Amino acid sequence: MATEQDILDALTKGEVSLPPARLRVIARDRPLKGNAARGRIDAVIQAEWDRRVWKFAVDVKRLSTPKILRDALGFIRTAAEQSRLNPMLVVPFLSPENIEMLERVQVSGIDLCGNGILIVPRELLVVRTGNPNRFPQSAPIRNVYRGDSSLVARSFLVRPVYRAIGDIATAIRELSGNVSLATVSKVVKVLESDLIVAKDRGDIRLLQPDKLLDQLSANYRPPKAKARYVGKVALGEDELKRKLADAARTRERRFILTGADSTSNYAVLGREPVVAAYCDDPPDGLLSTLGAPAERTERFPNLDLTWTDDATVYFDPRPRADVPNASPVQAYLELMAGDARQRETAGQVREFILRTLSEIGTTR
Repeated sequence: MATEQDILDALTKGEVSLPPARLRVIARDRPLKGNAARGRIDAVIQAEWDRRVWKFAVDVKRLSTPKILRDALGFIRTAAEQSRLNPMLVVPFLSPENIEMLERVQVSGIDLCGNGILIVPRELLVVRTGNPNRFPQSAPIRNVYRGDSSLVARSFLVRPVYRAIGDIATAIRELSGNVSLATVSKVVKVLESDLIVAKDRGDIRLLQPDKLLDQLSANYRPPKAKARYVGKVALGEDELKRKLADAARTRERRFILTGADSTSNYAVLGREPVVAAYCDDPPDGLLSTLGAPAERTERFPNLDLTWTDDATVYFDPRPRADVPNASPVQAYLELMAGDARQRETAGQVREFILRTLSEIGTTR
């Protein structure tokens, strides 16, 4: 991983460029006048092009998470104004989205991969993008939007404000999950760096539910199945659901309808009369306790039962007539991974989630 010293050395050696402009470091570690929160800027860079010269106050960062960029922008804009220079950030990698953001706020930025933007209002605009990230280790330390750690992210879509890390861990347990305090703390730090949550007057508050849903959807993977039963059981749909739920409780196992099969609680969706569910018990063992004939067949089945230990599917169950239904978040993620009709219905579920969060916020 490139350190800030490595980046400064590369700048000084002329190893960072943004053609057709020529870049040259003319000062390093320059002190600032006034009462700035930090007393120095990392460097002053001179850009030359077509016999014109522009000078930039530079702040160097070894990571480029949204929070780091936001904080760096606040500093360098103030520092550049005090120094009567143009503001610039230098990081290992700038994504196209980062460059678009820098253009909106009129701040220059360059990386070690050949991407960047030089911008001086009404005078200069150079943009280069599309070069791959040669420093992938500078990304967040783990994918917090997938697997057990995603339960922390999902908990904010149930309750948008918490007083402390311990409250989040407690809420997750109450929602049928289990995540250690250390993991909760690490995940919250990443969510904070991604500007999805923020610490506000002692609270930990969800800022961008839309962005959180997008991240969960982009990183969603269907649960790994140990086994799957597709067939016919000689019971009606409602009775089959109820008896499966009762059998799971008797055997002290988890059982829940799939997100897709729970969608009618949150949106309008036509569906086949097939009970689709997850259990953490071998399907044959669960079926043996129903007291009704069962036959494996893919011809007009009425049951699709998946055996999985994936904690995400059992998180935040919503009981309906004593049958655990999947959470609206699980329904949304499954529908978004489906066909065009299901993705369209996912929009309704998304509206349900956001509307519910808004209503919770107005009652606090």
